[in-house]
Amino acid sequence: MTRRSLEDGLTGNFDEQARSFVRGEEQSAEPPTTKPDTNGVLPQMVGRKSLTIKLHPQIASDLKRLSLERQLNGLDPHTMQDMAEEAITAWLRKQS
Repeated sequence: MTRRSLEDGLTGNFDEQARSFVRGEEQSAEPPTTKPDTNGVLPQMVGRKSLTIKLHPQIASDLKRLSLERQLNGLDPHTMQDMAEEAITAWLRKQS
């Protein structure tokens, strides 16, 4: 039995770009097609920024517990960051 190359195993309608990827040839870098929406965002705050806050132990514990429960149940948002971001966003909208 002879081993076939990965490229030989490609069946179907694959373009040359896919075949060159399989061969390990260098791909041409294309610029991203979309830019992030930065309307109303301070220039130094583009992208996600690190922010450190201190929470009461009970709040931190409840947030971690809920995060783990949501992750086990396959619910989004389930990361502490996403849940905190959603709650802060709602609070900011309410205040303005």
